[in-house]
Amino acid sequence: MQIASMDPKDTHELLMQPFIFDDKKTVSDLVEEVIRLRQTILDLESQNHKLTKVTTVLSWVAVTFALIQVLPIILGFLDK
Repeated sequence: MQIASMDPKDTHELLMQPFIFDDKKTVSDLVEEVIRLRQTILDLESQNHKLTKVTTVLSWVAVTFALIQVLPIILGFLDK
């Protein structure tokens, strides 16, 4: 729609044009917003991945701790 309504001569002119739905922003501003949004999403995904790793490690630690506590009981029961 932007290109059809504003008919830019080249990419530079397109990027410098006011956005047709919000003339306070240029097309370049919108492109930058999309890039920032994408980076934010990537950062959140990375943090989520790191959090998942930490949660997995903590789960294994909890299971190991529980086994350390329960194993003597199980072994004692098996000795009878």
